[in-house]
Amino acid sequence: LHVANTLLLWGLFCRALPAAAAAPAALLFAVHPLQAEALAWCAAVNDPLWVLGALLACRGALSWRARNQRGWPLGTCAWLACGLLAKENALVAPLLLAAAWRWAPSTPGQPGAGRRLATGVGVVLVLWWLLRALVFQSLLAGLGGGAAPPFAGWRQLSAPAELALRHVTLLGWPWPLSPFRPFAGTLSPLAACGWLVGAMALLAAAALAWRRLLPAGRLALALLVLPLAPTLGRWATLGAYPVADRYLYLSVAGFAAGVALASQRWRWGPRTLLVLALGIAPATAWQSTRWRSQEQLVAHGLTSAPDEPNLHVLAGDLALQSAQAGVRGAHHRATAHYQRALQLLADSPGPAQHRAEAGAQLGLAYCAWLDEPNWRADGGRALVAAFERAVAADPARASAWIGLGIAHASLGRPDAAERAFRSAIQRDPRSSEAWCNLGRLQLGQGQREAARTSLREALRWGPGNQAASELLTRAQ
Repeated sequence: LHVANTLLLWGLFCRALPAAAAAPAALLFAVHPLQAEALAWCAAVNDPLWVLGALLACRGALSWRARNQRGWPLGTCAWLACGLLAKENALVAPLLLAAAWRWAPSTPGQPGAGRRLATGVGVVLVLWWLLRALVFQSLLAGLGGGAAPPFAGWRQLSAPAELALRHVTLLGWPWPLSPFRPFAGTLSPLAACGWLVGAMALLAAAALAWRRLLPAGRLALALLVLPLAPTLGRWATLGAYPVADRYLYLSVAGFAAGVALASQRWRWGPRTLLVLALGIAPATAWQSTRWRSQEQLVAHGLTSAPDEPNLHVLAGDLALQSAQAGVRGAHHRATAHYQRALQLLADSPGPAQHRAEAGAQLGLAYCAWLDEPNWRADGGRALVAAFERAVAADPARASAWIGLGIAHASLGRPDAAERAFRSAIQRDPRSSEAWCNLGRLQLGQGQREAARTSLREALRWGPGNQAASELLTRAQ
């Protein structure tokens, strides 16, 4: 996908930029260190995917105009639809298409070609919206956002400005090379005003420069700014690390084009840019290795940001998995990481405090569950109390209720266990784990018909749930 996007951008740059600038700009886009996250993290595959759809739509529209086609740009509309189906960020693709249509030189085309293109794009957008509304059962089509972190006051106003400035700064200075860039949940009024003033100054500079820019420069600025719009528009729902490299995947193209255009003023500029791109490529390759496994990523994160509570929760989860597999010393490491996370949250609360606290409390509860001699000695009071703290930290979290149900079931309290499992199902009806544990409990109580129903639900939502499959065989 990335190679295809690089080639498509090279073709677009060949149309819009001076001949000597096209190849250096495409190469800088290909090897920029910010690309590591979008390329190496499996969950970010939709970023290069929607960009591929958008770039193919731009290429198709320009080729359609160059061929003086009288019909409809069906290929362009199809590629645009593919981009929209890949990720909602492709909502900016029509604007990118308009920028390429306006500022990438080509033959004028037949009269009315622009209107036909705009009509086709409008139809695609309406159909896409209707499809999403049908899937999400809402006119908002799943674009209403989720639970926002607890920003308030000046922080509420300054957060988008800070995100914009920090992302733009990363384009020119992408260090430190880490996906874990902290974002403070609270700021002093003076610091918040500083971010607001800086963002307004950047906006004013861009507006002043716009009049002096040639078409190639305007296209470069559009490629840099437009892909950031969806990120800034939903900044409150981006989680603990809203300053992320993957949001800049296509903006790197605009930055590269701008640098390539600036290099034209110096005789050796394009060659220097080529050398620069080749020089930073090893840093990009090195950063990509951080994403090869969860263990490598968390270890790297703790090195670069040792005081991030979410990282300690992730490290605790990995150690807990090892402890459950019988690895010596892993139980102690997991407990230490969870306790450290809670300590950091108490010292400096942030926008992701709620999620991190819930994860740490649930992790500590499972660590207590692994220490069976201790909780057997006091009749399970401490164990149940640990899971109740996890539930209190996030009552909407089904996994906490499942843990509470397991604790009650281990102590021979079937009624309390069933209530906990049903609470988990109420919060997440598709939880195969919750249905499986409920079916196990019912089977142990001799409720074979109810157990079969629960276990079938477990397999419905988790066809690969081996435990549910084995229990269902016993329940027949």
